[in-house]
Amino acid sequence: MVTNLLAEESTFERKLGRVTSEAGRSLPYGYYAAAYGIAYAIQTSRVSAMVASTFEKMTDDLLSETMAEIVKAELNIGDVPRWMATKILGR
Repeated sequence: MVTNLLAEESTFERKLGRVTSEAGRSLPYGYYAAAYGIAYAIQTSRVSAMVASTFEKMTDDLLSETMAEIVKAELNIGDVPRWMATKILGR
């Protein structure tokens, strides 16, 4: 059963929301998909605790740059967990 990620918003999800909302209406849809993919990967344990912790500790600017990398790579939400692990663990 997949839970509604917005129902139980964590501090990290609030950070993701802040990063996406700061750009206003000009933000391409891919950024929202990237944010959702990151939150999904962490909440459903699709990434290790080390990977999740690294992403949760990112500054807003670094998180925004990372989301831009996901958009540039044209990943769908299902591909984000593997991309996250590769970025952090180098595998």
